[in-house]
Amino acid sequence: MPTNIHKEYISLLPNRHTELASVLINNNKRSEVKNNISVFRTDADASHELFTHNSFDILYALDCEAEVEICGKTLKMKRYNILFIAPEVPYRVSVSGNCIMPVISVEKKMAYTHFHRISILDGVLSGFFADAMWGELSSDHLLFTSLSGTGVESVVNMLITEELQDNPNSRFIKTQLLICMLGYLSAQPVSAYELSKNKITRSEQISKILTFVQDNYRTVTLEKLAEHFHYTVPYVSKLVRSATGLTFTEILREIKFDVCRSLLLNSDLKINKIAEVAGFQNTDHFNRVFKKHMGITPTEFKKKKSIDK
Repeated sequence: MPTNIHKEYISLLPNRHTELASVLINNNKRSEVKNNISVFRTDADASHELFTHNSFDILYALDCEAEVEICGKTLKMKRYNILFIAPEVPYRVSVSGNCIMPVISVEKKMAYTHFHRISILDGVLSGFFADAMWGELSSDHLLFTSLSGTGVESVVNMLITEELQDNPNSRFIKTQLLICMLGYLSAQPVSAYELSKNKITRSEQISKILTFVQDNYRTVTLEKLAEHFHYTVPYVSKLVRSATGLTFTEILREIKFDVCRSLLLNSDLKINKIAEVAGFQNTDHFNRVFKKHMGITPTEFKKKKSIDK
């Protein structure tokens, strides 16, 4: 871990999740976390305190060893191990020596919104997220080992750096870094991970539905989605909403805007062509929807990002 980042680690907010233990146990309401991805820290002083959370927590033994007690089982984390813990699963961490462990917290809503990007990654990670969000039973944790030299360390360092900076684009940058990290992990062989034994029955179909929407975003409608999976329109609409917390329209909009933003930033395509590629009815419709969603027109967005670069 680079020395400059290690020194700055002390300024990361400590033990953010500890407060959630009593909140969730007592069914109290709490305000939403403002960022979709946040980086906190845990250290020897926080050992044995209960972490209970309504987000996906990712623990990375970047420069330390640790023991994590989860669901009555103790997991030993060695250097470069990374542990994913599903939402609402309580755990305790014991960090060795004077070391500090980063905790990357990912809101469930963020995972819902970007699952179409996670689902295209082959391997166990896509299934883990799907199980935790939609399964009747879910795997409580997923542990990756032997990650030295995989690129994960660099991505975590960049996430920490971004957390410490007052950058107006932090939300976007941290999202891209998280997807990058998941990409590195998804490329690891089966021997590099250990998945807890709990199984699910429902998430596979939900995953297929969202993948179908992703693959056919230009032309898919709720009616076509229902027809493809042999459901009624009201049923598939309710299924998507109850599983993700988002409507079909909201999911489709996010997918289209991911495509639009990428093309506006990284291509020389004209606005009318981008509207066509993203599946909008026409350029005027695209301009109206984009301005309503982003606050500026596609042309203004493209010019603004060109100036920022």
